[in-house]
Amino acid sequence: MTWTPPVPLYIDGGGARITLPEIILEFHTATLIELERSDLARGGFSFKVAKSLKGKLAQKEVKLQISWEGAPPAAFKDLKPGHPAIFFTQCFDQRSLTCLDGLWSWTKPSQDGWEAGAVRSDFEHVFVGKSAELSDAVAKLLLGHDVVARCRRQENPAELEWVRYSMKTPHDKALARDPSLPPASKRPLSAWIAELQDSKPHDRVQAGLALAELGTAAEEAGPALEKALKDKDPEVRYAAVLALGAIAPEGKAAVDGLAHALADPDWFVRFTAAQSLQKFGPRAKAAEPALVQAMRPSDPIKDFRPIRCGAAMVALAKIDPNSKQLGGGIELVVEKLLDYEADDSDGARVVGAQMLGECGHLARSATPALLRRLKDKQEDVRLATAEALLKIDPETHWNAGMGVLLDELKNPDVLIRILASEALGRLGPRAKEARSALESVERDPEPEVRQAAAQALKKISPK
Repeated sequence: MTWTPPVPLYIDGGGARITLPEIILEFHTATLIELERSDLARGGFSFKVAKSLKGKLAQKEVKLQISWEGAPPAAFKDLKPGHPAIFFTQCFDQRSLTCLDGLWSWTKPSQDGWEAGAVRSDFEHVFVGKSAELSDAVAKLLLGHDVVARCRRQENPAELEWVRYSMKTPHDKALARDPSLPPASKRPLSAWIAELQDSKPHDRVQAGLALAELGTAAEEAGPALEKALKDKDPEVRYAAVLALGAIAPEGKAAVDGLAHALADPDWFVRFTAAQSLQKFGPRAKAAEPALVQAMRPSDPIKDFRPIRCGAAMVALAKIDPNSKQLGGGIELVVEKLLDYEADDSDGARVVGAQMLGECGHLARSATPALLRRLKDKQEDVRLATAEALLKIDPETHWNAGMGVLLDELKNPDVLIRILASEALGRLGPRAKEARSALESVERDPEPEVRQAAAQALKKISPK
C-alpha cells in the first residue's frame, strides 16, 4: 500500500476513550452491509446495503479503499461475497467507521463515490467480535437493552475483557464480569479479597467487579479495595472505585481514596469516582475540595463535553447541598452540555439535563435553559428535559413536563417510547393521569415498549 492517511484524534480522542453507544450517537446512520467484491492487493472493498440499523443510508453501495501496515489483516483474508460488516456514517466531519469481524477502519469521502482511509486498531478497545454480533448489539441498544460485549484491555491489548453498554448511560464504559461465570456470591468473600492481590491484572479486575456485584455484603473488603486504588493498572483501579461505590463502607479511608481517584490519570476512573462518591452522601464531606477541583475541565479531549465535571457537580449536590460552589458547576453544565448545539449534541444535551435533574431543587437557576429545551428538535432531549423539570420544580412545571412525556409515548422511535414509559414510571403514583395513555401503549407492536409500559403502570398503581 502506498497511501497512508494521517490518523488524527477522533471521537473524543480515539477508540480507547469512547463507548459503543457514543459511536451510535456520533453517527446518524448505522447499516448492516454485505461484501460484493474485494481487491486485497489494492485494499478495495465494495459492499451492498443489507439492513438499516439506525437512520437510512442514501446510497445503495458502499465502496471503501483501506490501507494498513504490514501484511493484510486476518479479517480481510479469504473474504467471500455476502460477508457482513457494520458501516457507521454521517457525522459532523463526514468520516465513517466500518467494523468487519472486529477489525475497524476509518474512512472519509474520496473520488468517484469511494471512501478512503486506514485500519484503526484502537477501536478494538470498543468492540471485538463477529459483524453479526455487533449488528445484534447495535439493534439491542437501540431497543433499550443493555449489552455485554468483548473488547481489548487497555493496558494489554492481547487480552480481552467484557464491558457493559447502555444507551441510557452512553458515556459509561462499565467493565463487566465474564457472563459465563457463576454469581459472585457462589465464592467466599475471602477468596475475592485474596484475588485482589493476584499477579494477573485481569484477575484483579474480575475480583474488584465481583466485590461490586456483592455490594454491601462485601463491606469487609473495604481496606483491600482502598489499597487497590493505587494499583498500577487503570482497570484494576476502575474496578476498585466501582466496588467502593457499590459498598459505600464506613470510615474515612474510602472517601479519601475516592477523592484522590478524582484526579486519576484515566478518565473512566475519574468519572466513576465522581459517580461512586454520589452514593456516600453527606458522609463524603471530606471529598468536597477534590470535587470542586473536579468540576473544572482539565482534559483537552474528554472535557470538551464536561460530563465528568457534571458527575462531580451531582456528587457535590448530594454531599453538601449548601455548597457555594454548586452554582459554578450548574453554569458549566448548562453552557457546555445543555446548550451544546453542534451536530445534534451527540448526547450532550441529554446528559446535561439528566445531571441537572439529579440536583433537584438546587438546579432551579437552570430552569430557563431547561424550558427552552422542551422544544428541542431531538426527542431524547425533550424527554430528559421534561423529567429534569419535574425533579427540580414539579409544582411549577408539572403540566409542561407531563405533556412532553405523554406526547413522546406516541413517538415513531421505539427507544423514545420506551424511555417515555420509563420516565413516567419513575414518577410513581404522582403520574396517575398517565394510566390511560400507558394502557394504550401496552398494545404497542413492539414487545420492549409493551414491557416498559406495563412496568410503569405497576409503579404508578402499586398493589
